Amino acid sequence: PSAKIAKLVVNSTTLKEFGVRGISNNVVDSTGTAWRVAGKNTGKEIGVGLSSDSLRRSDSTEKWNGVNWMTFNSNDTFDIVLTGPAQNVTADTYPITLDVVGYQP
Repeated sequence: PSAKIAKLVVNSTTLKEFGVRGISNNVVDSTGTAWRVAGKNTGKEIGVGLSSDSLRRSDSTEKWNGVNWMTFNSNDTFDIVLTGPAQNVTADTYPITLDVVGYQP
């Protein structure tokens, strides 16, 4: 299994769903569920993305402004994991940024 490195939950009493995608200069797939981030000090890149379990819980893929987003139910928790082949992660700070949008189906 992939190493979990972060967790996100979007709590809302008014929104039923939300869309999410990774932000990076190097998004690996069309839905923004995998991307590469560079360490702030070393510049070494690692592959990260949404876990397989999180992707299975996705409701659908929606297109907003020409970009594909995965949608999830509000209050669902999902994990960010290391992706791809085994990685040697150097001690550093790896800024992981996500776009999150409210979605009313």
